[in-house]
Amino acid sequence: MTEHELGYLYQELGTQTSFRIAELLPGNDDDPIQCRVHPASWSDASIPKRNAQVKQMRKIYENARTVLIWFGPDTPENDAETAINTVHLISEVLCQKLGISANGLSARGNVYHEVVYQNRSLIPLPNEIEAVTKDMWKSLTWLYSHTYFTRVWVIQETNANQSRLVHCGHSTIEWDQVELVAGYIIMEPAFSKAIGFTDPKCWWAATATTERLRQPKNWLYMLYLASNFFSTDPRDMIYGLDGLMSITRGSELLYPDYDKSTVEVYMDSVAAAFVDMQNTDV
Repeated sequence: MTEHELGYLYQELGTQTSFRIAELLPGNDDDPIQCRVHPASWSDASIPKRNAQVKQMRKIYENARTVLIWFGPDTPENDAETAINTVHLISEVLCQKLGISANGLSARGNVYHEVVYQNRSLIPLPNEIEAVTKDMWKSLTWLYSHTYFTRVWVIQETNANQSRLVHCGHSTIEWDQVELVAGYIIMEPAFSKAIGFTDPKCWWAATATTERLRQPKNWLYMLYLASNFFSTDPRDMIYGLDGLMSITRGSELLYPDYDKSTVEVYMDSVAAAFVDMQNTDV
């Protein structure tokens, strides 16, 4: 049986969306589909259910054949279709210039630093790609304005599995390409500002899967790196990252328990770090 993991952000999954999922994931009698669908916020779940769900999220992501990220429907102006096509175009231009494949980007420690920044003299400036029009850049500001990129849960969702597909409207693209183009956009701050990339979340999209977050040296360092991300419930800043760490001592202090207050959760988090590291060297 094929299992997929689908995350979506702050919206009800209605009948139309259910049919869209079926269209995205065509199954058959020999290979039926099991799709786990969850929101990026657990605020409406009962506490016992929420504790259980959060505790198993890492395992679900790891065991899924593909993590599907749903940004929602297209706009009447077809911004999703235009934006996804533009991401495809720009990523192809960059990969051709550098002689690399977009398929292998997920194995790199830092796509922005290793692919974009270190090779900035070899790749064209954003305004030098003539095939990308002003309207296409505008569609990218719409795509990268999705608050999904800034949520703390995106760190676990995009790091636990290297097979990740972004779906928006009727368009689909690999997460690696979304990440690559985000890094390319922030490479030139002056151009980004001039074209309208002042509010979009490109920085978050470009840094969520860096090796420092994927394999942090310790628990407190992980919290420091993730401090620029956001969560509706401040306790999710702890429980949403726990699955990325392997703590041998003190791990019981990090078990999801939404009966605890925010202060209790953070105190336990620091205590777990000290117990695990056996010192106070943060």
